[in-house]
Amino acid sequence: MDTESGRVLVHLRRDRRLAVDPDKIFLLEGAGGETHVRTRKTVPIIDIRPLGEVAPFFEKHGFLRVHRSYMVNLRRVHEIRIRESGDGWEIVLKPPMKDPIPVSRAQLHDLWRAFGEE
Repeated sequence: MDTESGRVLVHLRRDRRLAVDPDKIFLLEGAGGETHVRTRKTVPIIDIRPLGEVAPFFEKHGFLRVHRSYMVNLRRVHEIRIRESGDGWEIVLKPPMKDPIPVSRAQLHDLWRAFGEE
């Protein structure tokens, strides 16, 4: 992480890094050993590292791991609701994000705590 600028380095390749403003990121999605960094753009930025390796750099910027495959920017959360199936919770992010993000049972307490509820 670049502590002077408040930005995070996304590893595009072994020999290339992109400095990204975490406030512009909605969520991080683990996908087959890589991490998809999702911003307003329809095409994600791909970090070559797995989500577990990337996560600590984003936690410092208000991101929370809510599922083994997802980490959300808490400032981009619009709504937290019960899934339509009635089985568990999901997060709806602010537009333009449309697809709800599942919250694992193991992470639910951390999510409530992040918003000041115990």
